[in-house]
Amino acid sequence: MASTRASPIGLDVSAVTQLADSLFRSADHPIYLINRQRRVVWINRFRLGDREIRPDKVIGKRCHELFAQRQSPCRSGC
Repeated sequence: MASTRASPIGLDVSAVTQLADSLFRSADHPIYLINRQRRVVWINRFRLGDREIRPDKVIGKRCHELFAQRQSPCRSGC
């Protein structure tokens, strides 16, 4: 029997995750989530200029490396 995880506010986490994933994947602009170490943990598929950004190629990269082509974090943060 599959269990359903509930969020602290009583929502079905799986259903909320599926809805958010569907909305984010349909966006024409980059939407991404980073962790405290500034590493990309989720990103939608989108085009950046003439190149397509594929999630499987950027998960785990630091946001400043990916979006600003920097080796160190941006001064303003991500």
